[in-house]
Amino acid sequence: MAQDNPLSGNAADLNAGFSPALRELADEWETGAWIADREGNRIWFNKAWSGISGRDPSEELNDGWTSGLPPDDKVACLHKFRTAFERGVSFYIEHPLRDKEGIYRRISNHVVPLPSLNGPEGFFGTAVILEDDQNKQRPPSDSDFERELIESAVDFAIFTICEELKVVSWSAGAERIFGYHEDEIVGQSFEILFTPEDRAAEIPGRELVAAARDGRSSDERWHLKKDGTRFFASGTVSPVKGSRPVKFVKIARDLTSRKLMEDALSETDRRKNEFIATLAHELRNPLAPIRTGIELLNRPDTPEEVRKRVLGIMEGQMNTMVHLIDDLLEVSRITQGKIVLKAERVDLSEVVRSAVAACQNTADQRRREIPVHLPAEPIWVQGDVVRLEQCVVNLLLNAFKFTSPDEEIEIFLHARDESVELTVADTGAGLRSEELDSIFELFSQGSGSDNGLGIGLAVVKSLTELHGGSVSAESAGLGLGSKFTIRLPRADSYLPVLQPPDVPVEPPVFIAGTVLVVDDNLDAAELLKTALEARGISVITASDGLTAVSKAIEFRPRFCICDIGLPGIDGYEVARRVLEQSPQTTFIAVSGWGGGQDRSRSQEAGFTHHLVKPVKLDELLSLLADSEVLGSVPRIT
Repeated sequence: MAQDNPLSGNAADLNAGFSPALRELADEWETGAWIADREGNRIWFNKAWSGISGRDPSEELNDGWTSGLPPDDKVACLHKFRTAFERGVSFYIEHPLRDKEGIYRRISNHVVPLPSLNGPEGFFGTAVILEDDQNKQRPPSDSDFERELIESAVDFAIFTICEELKVVSWSAGAERIFGYHEDEIVGQSFEILFTPEDRAAEIPGRELVAAARDGRSSDERWHLKKDGTRFFASGTVSPVKGSRPVKFVKIARDLTSRKLMEDALSETDRRKNEFIATLAHELRNPLAPIRTGIELLNRPDTPEEVRKRVLGIMEGQMNTMVHLIDDLLEVSRITQGKIVLKAERVDLSEVVRSAVAACQNTADQRRREIPVHLPAEPIWVQGDVVRLEQCVVNLLLNAFKFTSPDEEIEIFLHARDESVELTVADTGAGLRSEELDSIFELFSQGSGSDNGLGIGLAVVKSLTELHGGSVSAESAGLGLGSKFTIRLPRADSYLPVLQPPDVPVEPPVFIAGTVLVVDDNLDAAELLKTALEARGISVITASDGLTAVSKAIEFRPRFCICDIGLPGIDGYEVARRVLEQSPQTTFIAVSGWGGGQDRSRSQEAGFTHHLVKPVKLDELLSLLADSEVLGSVPRIT
């Protein structure tokens, strides 16, 4: 019936006093129930009222119910109600009412106010038929009604408190939320529900003082359960009107889940803003020497030895940017579950040697000695050699960041019965104990860090776990250095396949024919064209997809070096259209996207190779050199 009788008038204002959930509960009672606004207009009846009046509840709204009152008694009866409403307190009243058979029966009404900050917002009443004087039902007392209402609100803790701060009553909802049984809490000070810091600040007493002064006191704060755990609650304290001595009722709701979600979102937002600021800082760092280097190279009076040194510095800074971008892409692949390991038998000792060489090759670490302690025998693991080397490199770069040139960095590799341990130890900045686990979280920064994005160690953790291993950190404290240890399952030893002897590398030989370079970045296309033409290769360019197709069909290039993201049609569509009419053209994708899905799409479109920007020129030239072309094809050396 609740659906048939939506609240009207100022019903929305009564929601605070009598919630929809309680109205639905009252709709299932066998006792008649109704709600009236502060003027006495009735705006809701439950199902049982129809059994009393014999009329549809929609006919009873406002003053419609008064049609069942005796004409001679109607004015007097309504006056009794209005006078009682003006008092704004609970009351009991009887009156005659004509039932569905036309017989007048006496009706008893027990009415309670629905409070708000400005006094009663309305009234809730129950109604029963009194058959005769001998069988009159005892009207429910205030305590009976309140208990029935309170015990039905299991999602709320509802309890009363006296002026001495002691708990007087305790609901089932309060027991569920706080954990105390009624026998354990009644008579106790409700201060035990507050945290020690709030008790020290006298918050419990202040709540009652504010409620007595203002008619209501509301807050959101952490509270304590019986077992000592904390939860976040929204609470309201109001004085019980007419109570002597004064009592207060507190209604509290557990909002811990919402609070934790809000805190998590706030922390995520803080980390995002911090990450964006740090990313901008990290990108500007290598750009600054690159810009200075360009200005020096543009000056005709720059000595040749300075030019060479500047080029070396610019190359190192560019490599820093590439590593930074690769880490960002790696995080994206990891979070999306797109990492696919190319597992094979790997000698971890060789991985360590390669990683150390790569790190020492950077401009700022060339003079640094890194002692490496490796066992005499190979240490075999099952894994992706590229990803494993990336883990070691990231640990070394992290050590570089937190150690000065005069501090030590060492690498240890130990083989256990079923596992392998690789440790990178340093005597640098160290870590606080609370950072030992959080340091592996995405965008987390160690103590005293003023550079880096906080993603390198997160990548190490994810890649190590993908290999079935783990990584941990140790530190005796700030300034006392740190150790990072990777543990991996050990693979059975085996005899490695002998490699053929090294073959002398011959100078690259390029195929005669045109190379089409397609890129909407005009500067990038022009620089690549200049570099290729310096090696005797004929080059034409296009900056959009449709122009690329037109030129490819006209010139029939031997190679097409093509970006994927192009105006008009993309690189995939360029390859498909050109290869239909010029199948001899070899397509090489040069793109900022290099994930497995991107490579699969380019292969399906007809690309033979897929390179990721920025591309090393030597790598590109090796693809243009073709030693297996038929002898009839002329070559350019």
